[in-house]
Amino acid sequence: MAGQELETGLCELGNRIWEAIESDDAIADMLFKLVDMKLALDNVTLDAQVCCLMKRCATRRILRLP
Repeated sequence: MAGQELETGLCELGNRIWEAIESDDAIADMLFKLVDMKLALDNVTLDAQVCCLMKRCATRRILRLP
């Protein structure tokens, strides 16, 4: 049971962190800029239509959020 409680707590924390990031434009802009830099370093090219979605997914993976 403790494992499930830990997982639930981590998910809740992750959601709160993501909400805080999204509520502050300066933090969100900096985070997306860093994600862009990381994708460029990895030589990843993205279609403009999916760029925002991919940034958000990549950001969540970097932060290990659900």
